[in-house]
Amino acid sequence: MFRVFILVVFAIICAPFTAMAEGGGPFGIFLSEITRLKENPQGRISASGTMRIKEGKYSGLSEFVIETGCGGYRVKSGKNELLNDGEFNYIVDSSSREVTITFFDSGSRSVLANPLALLFELPEGFDIVKEEVSEDGYEVSLVPATKDTGLSFLNLTIAPDGKSLSALGFEVLYDSSKTVVSIDVDSFSFSGSAPGSEDFTPDLVSLEEEGYFINDLR
Repeated sequence: MFRVFILVVFAIICAPFTAMAEGGGPFGIFLSEITRLKENPQGRISASGTMRIKEGKYSGLSEFVIETGCGGYRVKSGKNELLNDGEFNYIVDSSSREVTITFFDSGSRSVLANPLALLFELPEGFDIVKEEVSEDGYEVSLVPATKDTGLSFLNLTIAPDGKSLSALGFEVLYDSSKTVVSIDVDSFSFSGSAPGSEDFTPDLVSLEEEGYFINDLR
C-alpha cells in the first residue's frame, strides 16, 4: 500500500530545540517565520520546484507547485492536483476528468504528498546536527528528536536572509524500505494571509458541472 501511495503522489505530482528556536542567523530567522505561521490560521507557504523520489529501484522526477498551511495543502503537478483539507484527500485528474476522494489519515504525516509539512514540525521535532555556510546558502542538517518518526534525517538549505528555502531533503523509513526525497526549490514565500485560498476543498459541484466524474470513496 505504501508503494502504491508513492506512485500516486509522484504521478500527480546537536543542539536542543530551545537553542534552535532562540538562535540567531538565517536559521533563527527562518524558525521565527515558521512559528508565526503556525500561530496564524490564514498563514501560508507557497513554493515551486522539482522533486526527486528514489525508493529501491524506483526513481522519478516531478515539477510541483505547493501551497500549504496548518489546515491543509494544495499540490499541483502538470495537469493534476492533490488537495487536502485536513479531513479528506482530493485527487483532481484533468486528463481523465475525474476527482477521487478518500479519507485522510490524520495520524499520517503525508510528507511524500506535502514535503513542506515537515517545516511545521520545527523546532520541537528535530535536533540540529550541523550548520554551515556554503555556496548554495545556509545549510542545516537535522535528525528527528525521537526515534519513532519514520524519518532518518532532514536537510535544509536556507537563503542568507532567512526568509526562504532553496533546497530540502529527507529520508523516509517504512518497514525495510527507504525512500529518499530531494527537492530543489525555485520559489518560496511566507504569507500572513491568502485571500481566496482559505479553503483547500475543491468546488465539487462546479467540477461535476464541468463534466468531471466524482469518484467518492469515503
